Amino acid sequence: MAEKKQVNQTVSPAFITDTETGKRYELDFNRDAVKFMERQGFNLNNIDSQTMTVVEDLFYYSFRMHHKNEVSREKADKLREKWGGLPNKLVTRLVELFLQAQQSNTIQTGDEDNEKNALVTLELPD
Repeated sequence: MAEKKQVNQTVSPAFITDTETGKRYELDFNRDAVKFMERQGFNLNNIDSQTMTVVEDLFYYSFRMHHKNEVSREKADKLREKWGGLPNKLVTRLVELFLQAQQSNTIQTGDEDNEKNALVTLELPD
């Protein structure tokens, strides 16, 4: 659904505004949100076989980084229902944001030069 961005490209968060209340929400993910999602059993790989569930969950969890105590599942569902479904471009952006947060500081993809200035060193003897 979404192409993986290059490591050096940053995906910008999405913003939505509830025009009835004027409330603006920033949708994004951080490592804590991703870890929470994974503990809850969220699996992005199921997006093709369980599209409705995964998309609804992704939308709800996207509030967690900035609006964790403010947006309940019920409130997120009501916002989503105002659209009658989420715009494809928003779903694509949420997938990109999720992948960005999931990969952040988890696995180094850069060259070995990063190890020269590391505060932790690694040895892998044969």
